[in-house]
Amino acid sequence: MNNCDYESEIVISGMAGRFPKSANLDEFWQNLVDGTDMVQEGAQFRYNVEEFDVPTRMAILDNLDKFDAEFFSVHAKQAGALDSRINASLIQQLLAVQFSS
Repeated sequence: MNNCDYESEIVISGMAGRFPKSANLDEFWQNLVDGTDMVQEGAQFRYNVEEFDVPTRMAILDNLDKFDAEFFSVHAKQAGALDSRINASLIQQLLAVQFSS
């Protein structure tokens, strides 16, 4: 048995996520239960599918351009240069903490 001081331990038990054609985890779960095809045509808009060997269907996340830079204390110029996956990650981390309470 380890000697943990359980009074100083914390657990964050919230969960959040971004999934194609799903606004939240509940909608994602319902799409799975219903057998909804959440993958769609669209790779040709992002990649040259004739030049690169990539599938033409892909999972597309909505609203990746929505990011409140001021809330996260990110300068507007930096926010414009940030990869949208970083923005989405910051938002999901905040939501996970909010949902844990």
